[in-house]
Amino acid sequence: MMEDKKIMNSKVWIFFDWVWRLMVLNILMLISSIGIITIMPAICAGFKSIKDTKENYSPNIIKNYFINFRYLFRDTFAFSIILIILAGICGYAFLWYDGVVGVTQGSVEQMDQTWLLIAIISIVVVIIGMLIMTMVFIQIPMVVNYFYYGFVDNVKLSFYMAFKYIITTIIETFTVIASAYVLINGLFTYYLLPIWLFFGISLPLYVMYIVSRRFYMFVAETFDDDVDDIDYQGKKVNRETYEDNTKTNKGDK
Repeated sequence: MMEDKKIMNSKVWIFFDWVWRLMVLNILMLISSIGIITIMPAICAGFKSIKDTKENYSPNIIKNYFINFRYLFRDTFAFSIILIILAGICGYAFLWYDGVVGVTQGSVEQMDQTWLLIAIISIVVVIIGMLIMTMVFIQIPMVVNYFYYGFVDNVKLSFYMAFKYIITTIIETFTVIASAYVLINGLFTYYLLPIWLFFGISLPLYVMYIVSRRFYMFVAETFDDDVDDIDYQGKKVNRETYEDNTKTNKGDK
């Protein structure tokens, strides 16, 4: 009986510890994303912090986050720029064709009917494009934290992982859509907004880690060279902690 109580208390403590960590991470990511081009570095650093905590690399969530943000910034800020450009193009195209539908709908003129058909097909294409873009960009935080390749290879791997494990990707996409839904409704239903501000980004990232970890570890191990150190931004660093092992080795001599 006492043993069961201890196990229950341990589970409760772990639960509230993770609630606190996810709240802190969410706030840190929101603050770090103010720079716009820092959106992807912030998200990737948040995912890395969740990964580190789950795998017991660092219990200090705040310090760990800023270390990850610093080292991931250079390799991930370009994804922010690409994401903003693609979102802008898709958003503008959707609104433009939606306007065409509004103008031509109900008209009996042949030209208007032709434009209505073009607009509907274009909207479907834009929506599919946005969905594919979302499915691929969802993989970026996992790809940059499980593999240590260049920009082009990371993009290729994002497409590969998105469609290789499509069921997992659908689950991840659903969590992102659910988060966006809470945010949009939170702007009008104010009790939802605090929920998003505390868990809107970190909770989906946590779900992504849980559902994708097994697949990413399997693929990473397939290409892994079993080397503990990696060349990262011109330095020899530990692949998990980003600790500069060059300095450590010099100090040991």
